[in-house]
Amino acid sequence: MISAQYGQEFTKSEYGKIKKVYSIWVCMNPSEEYKNTITQYSIRERQLAGHASADVRDYDLLSVMMICLGTEGDGNSDGLLQFLEVLLSEQRSAAEKKEILESEFHLAMTQEIESEVLEMCNLSQGILERGIEQGLEKGIEQGIEKGIEQGIKQGLERGIEQGERNAQRKVVLNLARRGMLTADIAEAVMVSEQQVKEWLAGQTDE
Repeated sequence: MISAQYGQEFTKSEYGKIKKVYSIWVCMNPSEEYKNTITQYSIRERQLAGHASADVRDYDLLSVMMICLGTEGDGNSDGLLQFLEVLLSEQRSAAEKKEILESEFHLAMTQEIESEVLEMCNLSQGILERGIEQGLEKGIEQGIEKGIEQGIKQGLERGIEQGERNAQRKVVLNLARRGMLTADIAEAVMVSEQQVKEWLAGQTDE
């Protein structure tokens, strides 16, 4: 915002014409410790070597305001915080907002103000809908990733299992060719006698 003033507020090296800018952030869902707080961040001078000192107006060109709202009905907000909480609430209807603004903040509801309140209602509803949409997309994405991961895991497990069965089968056929008894083969390969008989009766070594 400071550099954007070049060509409008000042040109070339007329830096003395730069105007201070304010960046105001309204946080609707802050963490618990930041709820119902207003914090200002600004540029300050600190001498690290020597004792030179500039006029505050020469360096204090940016101020950031963090307005962190509380939740509806928590009873811990007042003034600007409560006003913004009501105006930007995702749960309150336009009619409820108008009633609170009139009764608690004594704001006369002109046609222009009513229009602006309705616009803010649409804004908060849009924020809510975008949040839901993003949540669904993220949930679907995570579900797909998890499904793929699970599929790969199951595929590997089944592949290993199938590989072990094939190896056991080949050992059974080789031992049978050497004349080993079915019971002894089953014990050696650690499979059931029934499985040995099925392999011997129905399959040939590839």
